[in-house]
Amino acid sequence: MEKLEQIASKILAFKDKMDIQKKWAHFELDFNTDFENRNLIIDKIKSEINNHKSTMGIYAIFKNGQCLYIGIGRPIWSRIKSHYYASQNRINPKSTRWIDFFSNNRSKLTIYWTEFKGSENPKQGDKLRQVIENILHEKYQPEFEKIKRRKK
Repeated sequence: MEKLEQIASKILAFKDKMDIQKKWAHFELDFNTDFENRNLIIDKIKSEINNHKSTMGIYAIFKNGQCLYIGIGRPIWSRIKSHYYASQNRINPKSTRWIDFFSNNRSKLTIYWTEFKGSENPKQGDKLRQVIENILHEKYQPEFEKIKRRKK
């Protein structure tokens, strides 16, 4: 029972950070930047996320105040980079859902992020981030999730 209480307390401690647009760090990223200039995008992401190589947590992508996507990352910067690559049709063709979605959202987007390690055990930390990600999906109803449900 002690382990369950530890997990529950970490999730409850995150409750104060549930307001993404007021509580999380954020920056603007222009997904319209052509792939030839991808190093500018990568440098921007790395400069905005403290300790980018090791920062794990949760991120959200907004466009004009509307939540497009919520995800988890270990590290965060790499996941955001993969969304930019999707907008440029530069990822694995198996990810057509991502390519279609992010290609249709090539514009200035606001990236919100917050660090959340969750646990010293990486797998347990991933599971805790997934639980919080699911709670955030319920609260914000990201556009990507709505599209995903429609296609099922």
